[in-house]
Amino acid sequence: MRKFLAVCVAVAALLGVAAAQATVNFNTQTQVGTVDRSDVQSAFGWSNSQTAHNARRVTFVEWWFVYNEYLCSSNSLADAGGVVEWGINSQSHGMTYNLQGRSGQDSGSGAPTLGVGDACPNGDGSTVVRLTFSGVNGPILMAQFGGQEATLAAYSS
Repeated sequence: MRKFLAVCVAVAALLGVAAAQATVNFNTQTQVGTVDRSDVQSAFGWSNSQTAHNARRVTFVEWWFVYNEYLCSSNSLADAGGVVEWGINSQSHGMTYNLQGRSGQDSGSGAPTLGVGDACPNGDGSTVVRLTFSGVNGPILMAQFGGQEATLAAYSS
């Protein structure tokens, strides 16, 4: 599990998960809240004119890292995990985005569920003996625009 968590941290770092939570107000239970337009501007490094031009095309998603740890027949522990992504409904009003709950189904890979006797995810040729741990970390609130993603807030579960 530690290796998988380290990978999640590394992936998050590559995606810029170091954003300030200055004016992000997001309820992780209801997925309702507000994001100040200046936070989106800072996250993408936009000028005022770029922000004004792009504001209505920004979308928001919520990421969760999901992982399982397995004991394998080789007596080693192996991690398997992935990301679950939910779209967040939003509307841009002046200098604020209003977040209005999840939109539709989740996307992403999630964590594969392996049964006893399945191939161990560490690739050493052994098989799964049992599930030793299952967990979720998140969410991370992300803004998306034109194929780019920027972290707005990270929460721990």
